Amino acid sequence: CTQLKKLSIAGSDVTDRGIYWLCGQDQEGASMLCSSLSSLSIMGSIMVTEEGLKKCWVSFPNLFHFQVQESHLWQLLKSIGRSKQYHKYKIPIKQLELTVGNARHDYLTPAALVFPMLEE
Repeated sequence: CTQLKKLSIAGSDVTDRGIYWLCGQDQEGASMLCSSLSSLSIMGSIMVTEEGLKKCWVSFPNLFHFQVQESHLWQLLKSIGRSKQYHKYKIPIKQLELTVGNARHDYLTPAALVFPMLEE
């Protein structure tokens, strides 16, 4: 799996355990296998939690295309904003589309810090 660049598990029943396996790590932390992954879609994979998303971000440092449920992304950005650990979750996403609306929380500040390479 060291040559894997693009993966779509959109709409699947994958869970956090599957994400940990994909990352080449069990929950105790074995070695990473998929360092080349640059595109991942888990849109509609509702069984992946915030912890699974965090695992993707810290395991795939070259991830520039990441599709995920917007509600999951909001929860994760809120959590990262509270923890102030932006440096831990930086990935080279270049494009991000979010619907802000009447948000009660500042999601754009954590998004700008976590995705420093945003172009659009």
